[in-house]
Order: sequence, then C-alpha cells, then structure tokens
Amino acid sequence: MVEWKPQSITALSVSRSGRRLAVGRQSGDIEIWDVAQGFYCNRIIPGSGDPTVQVIVWVKGMGDTAAGEEEGERLLSAGLNARLIEWNLMKLLPKVSLTLDFGFCLLILCPFRRHKSLAYTNTNINR
Repeated sequence: MVEWKPQSITALSVSRSGRRLAVGRQSGDIEIWDVAQGFYCNRIIPGSGDPTVQVIVWVKGMGDTAAGEEEGERLLSAGLNARLIEWNLMKLLPKVSLTLDFGFCLLILCPFRRHKSLAYTNTNINR
C-alpha cells in the first residue's frame, strides 16, 4: 500500500478553453486535471519540496505543440522564491525559468479584462 500525505492547495487556474485545471500544491507539485472528459488528474509536475507555487496562470500559446503546448495554451507559475516558470506540458519540465535578483513576481489576473498581464519588481532578470 502507498502512504499518501495530503497537501494543501496554494493556487488554481482554469485553462482558457475551460478543459483543464492547474492545481498548485504546498509541496510545489502542479497537477493538471482534465475537466472536460470527466474530472481526473491527467499529469503531475513534481515539485522540489519547497512551497514554490503561489500563482498559476494559463496564457494563450503560439500554437507550438512541439514546445509542449496543448490546445494552444501555455502554463506559467510563480512563487515566493522569485522564480517565474513556463512549463513544458509534454516533458513536465520547465521550458523557461526566470529568476529575479530581488523582489517578487505577480501575475495579475482580472476576470473582466480580455488579457492577462505580467508585472514584476526587478531591475535585472536572469535566464
């Protein structure tokens, strides 16, 4: 039998298509749930053990399925560790990771706007 330890949810985001739900856990894991064809966990991106996922957002993709995009959607996450990550959903690994020298990332989501914007406090971004 596998020992299971529940983890708190720290962030949620529904995809633009409404077909997927990204769930950030206290462990740093990100779960991708399929909500269109029954509610089940399709994939899990393993976390590092640090509580790193504070914000998750789906953004419009560029149609590059070879780069890990599905349905033209990209997944970004940010946390208190000053990292902004775009995830490759096929490999379940970071596609792009930006580390801020100081400060924090905020993904500003407004349900009444047609777009999502990214704001950050920093003078130097490292890739």
